[in-house]
Amino acid sequence: MESLGKGVRDERVSKYENILNSYHDFDVYDGKAQFLERDTIIVKTDSNNKKLKGYNFIIATGSSPKIPRIDGLKETGYITSRTVLDLNNLPKTLAIIGGSFIGLEIGQSLRRLGTSVPVAKKLNTI
Repeated sequence: MESLGKGVRDERVSKYENILNSYHDFDVYDGKAQFLERDTIIVKTDSNNKKLKGYNFIIATGSSPKIPRIDGLKETGYITSRTVLDLNNLPKTLAIIGGSFIGLEIGQSLRRLGTSVPVAKKLNTI
């Protein structure tokens, strides 16, 4: 079984990058962006910086997993919302810590593939 991450990366390219790049009046830049003015940004890549003026910008920032402070967690060999996609085998059980949409999406996906997925969270609501 190939990793779940390869499937997610393939879907991202086919569903987002290819579609966005197919529009004639839509440009995609991969890098770090900073607003200079209300209608001006600079996109910094490994090879150069590009200053762009525009009326609308879509900025996809991504996210980083938050690791809770739980005694002994570091020693368990935990996985995160990013590293779960690198698994080559489905676990029989995978506990999700937190009721955020990212954790619940991953939990739902794994459950549909046959993994038992208990969810532990602080609040009374999801």
